[in-house]
Amino acid sequence: MDLRSGAYFGFSDSAATAWQMVGPEGVSTAGLAAAMRSIWPDSTDVIEADVCQFVDQLFAHDLIVPITECPSPLPAPEGQVQAYGPPALQKHSDLQDLFLLDPVHEVDPAVGWPHLPGQGSSVALVVAPDHELLVARAPDVTLLIDRTTGLYAALEGEANQLWSRIASGPTTLTTGPFTAALLQAGFAVVAPPVGTLAPSSEAIVTTPEPLPAPPLAPTLHRDLVDTLRPWITRPRPLPAAEPLPAQVITAAFDAYAATTAERCGSDFLEQGFRLGDRHLVLRTLPGQDIEALLPALAHRAETAPSAQHAPAHAAPADNPPALTITLFTATDLPASAPLAQVLLTLGINFSDAIGLRGELLALQGSGLSGHYDPGTRLLAVLDGSGGQAWVVKRDEAPLPFWELGSPLRFLLHEWFAAEGLQFVHGACVGGSRGGVLLAGPGGAGKSTTALMCVAAGLRYVGDDYCLADPARGWIHSLYGTGKLKGPEDFQRLPGLEGQAINADAFERGGTGKAVLPVASLWPERMAAGLPLQAILLPRLSSDPAPRLEPCSVAELLLSLVPSTVGQLPAADDGDCRRLVQLVAGLPAYVLHLGADPSLLPAVIEALTGR
Repeated sequence: MDLRSGAYFGFSDSAATAWQMVGPEGVSTAGLAAAMRSIWPDSTDVIEADVCQFVDQLFAHDLIVPITECPSPLPAPEGQVQAYGPPALQKHSDLQDLFLLDPVHEVDPAVGWPHLPGQGSSVALVVAPDHELLVARAPDVTLLIDRTTGLYAALEGEANQLWSRIASGPTTLTTGPFTAALLQAGFAVVAPPVGTLAPSSEAIVTTPEPLPAPPLAPTLHRDLVDTLRPWITRPRPLPAAEPLPAQVITAAFDAYAATTAERCGSDFLEQGFRLGDRHLVLRTLPGQDIEALLPALAHRAETAPSAQHAPAHAAPADNPPALTITLFTATDLPASAPLAQVLLTLGINFSDAIGLRGELLALQGSGLSGHYDPGTRLLAVLDGSGGQAWVVKRDEAPLPFWELGSPLRFLLHEWFAAEGLQFVHGACVGGSRGGVLLAGPGGAGKSTTALMCVAAGLRYVGDDYCLADPARGWIHSLYGTGKLKGPEDFQRLPGLEGQAINADAFERGGTGKAVLPVASLWPERMAAGLPLQAILLPRLSSDPAPRLEPCSVAELLLSLVPSTVGQLPAADDGDCRRLVQLVAGLPAYVLHLGADPSLLPAVIEALTGR
């Protein structure tokens, strides 16, 4: 029974056996299949495929999670063995309303918990006072994303109208599944009693008569919970009472970079790039491992790198950069005591130095912003008003595939957002008339579809992340890379086998995706950008051929917005507004991929031209 969704599940005999053999420590899929073959030796030819399909069902319903270890399965349950049948999962939702009943929030106001309210009772709601709640509003749809709970939902029709009332002030609604869902997801909270003073010292006023709530609860989506939730689970930190002055930090990073260059015995090399019609300069020290971040951007390089003896912020007078980023690897501590203290804390216990999503607490309120990724040990600090940034790699371990394929995305997202441009989680390909954006969560088929198209001769803007100009309806190229997730992808794209640039690629014995240098393999097919013609939402399907099916605005926003903002720590309501502006008025389709993916390029070419 899943008390988060109100659904409950039943197993067939073989499925129940498989479930019991998983055990508290987990099991590998191969080990589970081997154990089941020992129970039903006459069915060994089908068991492995059946087990894989069963595991996919469990993943789809969020009943199991992946683990890094692969222990052996528990012994098979004792007792009579039934005849083999494929392990099957049955989902039931007929008691959802009962299971989702929330006695903490839905209480009788006169006597309190645990007494439930009588028929026709009501509750006053206000929008949750937390900036972890993101809101994307389209003309007839509101998309709500609570990054504390990891839940998101689209409200349409009457539900959308009621949310507008709640957003404008305390609103009294009849209790039921709709109000319970808003409270459970963290979208709304119970308003203080009438007459209570709000923080602004104004009395709370609610609607005099309760408004009828819709009979059904909105669907709460949980598939991106791990992506959307904070990285650190503790109360939100307050800004520092005395933040480090911006000029102290910027001077410390400049000195740190200069000292590192002196120790390496070389000058910084400066390389100009054109990203989103902006001129950026990246400074690196030759021979350092952090240079591995540059190849993904090489297709947007303006000139060959050259040694510069000028300070970090200097640039040719006739073409000053909008942003200069200094990148270097340094495992020692800087001479600056304040910066050294920050780096020491990051090394000893990083959770004391960063906020819920990796934001550097020492910079809160300083006018600068910083982000630290404890997995890669990359520290990025942005001085947006000064047009400069620093990225410091705090160890010499190889960078993982996601950094090599989409480097500097946290820093660039925040800087471009201030410029009115929007990072988008999606791939873009097209032709003479423009491009299509392939959107959706990871595993939807965006990367494979994009690479199938560029291999067939269509133009390529990017995979995984692109940069959108919502005001122009334009998609800019950011990264000249693509990704494939497993050996089966090479069956569709055999020419890409052996081309991965990352040491942790699956084809090199690692566990990561294969990062492919698309811009180097097909330089003539790279596009700096394309006008956006349509949005496509790839979906796996068993149709014999790919086909397009018009989709609603709600389905479009559900596929595009949560997966984008969930992966960008500095995302806020501004990101939601820009994404809604980008897709407004554009045709949007579900792209059913079909059984023959070689036909996909022709479907997309029909929309975009050659």
